[in-house]
Amino acid sequence: MKKIAVDDGHGTNTAGKQTPDGYKENEFNNSVKQYLITELKRNNFIIVDCSPTRADNSLQNRVDIANTSKADIFVSIHFNAMGDKWQSTAEGIETYYHGHSTNGKKLATLVHKHLLEGTKMNNRGVNSDFVLYDNGLMVLRETNMPAILVECGFMDNQKDAALMKSESYRKECAIEICKGICDYFGQIYIPEKVTPVYKDAGTILTECSNYPIVWKAFIIKLKSDGNYRDTANNLEGLLQQVYYHKKVL
Repeated sequence: MKKIAVDDGHGTNTAGKQTPDGYKENEFNNSVKQYLITELKRNNFIIVDCSPTRADNSLQNRVDIANTSKADIFVSIHFNAMGDKWQSTAEGIETYYHGHSTNGKKLATLVHKHLLEGTKMNNRGVNSDFVLYDNGLMVLRETNMPAILVECGFMDNQKDAALMKSESYRKECAIEICKGICDYFGQIYIPEKVTPVYKDAGTILTECSNYPIVWKAFIIKLKSDGNYRDTANNLEGLLQQVYYHKKVL
């Protein structure tokens, strides 16, 4: 089983890492990390949490945890900003890898592709961290495995900031990151199982009695199929089919 080091950028007390109206970046980062851990476990990965508390864990400590664990890859989750005032010029997702790392670029490209497909956000590209600093980013440079850092939007952009506060967007980001990781390791992504909710027979009969056109269409459908007698003798099957046709007509 592959081992994934996950890191939610910064901490709840990191100075300056917040929207102009005071929403902390780590609220987003940590939430996505928790969703990602759930996704990764379901997909049979081993998890290494490089920032296990909400405190502002040092970059060196995050790197040390990843390296000591001998993780196969490292993923750091962030939300970008141009400054501390609202702006409308920068928006969307970008993903970084270190220097000229071939495997880092491959991982970043796959994760970025899925993030764009799932979120429909503006594409700011996949980039080497050398475009930011001459030596790159510490968590990407000092980790001993392919490492990426995802910026899932701009917290000083009001449209992106609204998504930053959305649980559905956070979960979507986690799902898409996991899909990219699965692709990187050649695994088929295993989605969450959703259990359908069925209404009881009494509720279905009560609702359908208010829709005579549905009943009429249902009977015509059964007669044309030649299954009227058999289906009418099966109350459970009758109710299920009535409910189905009510939903689709």
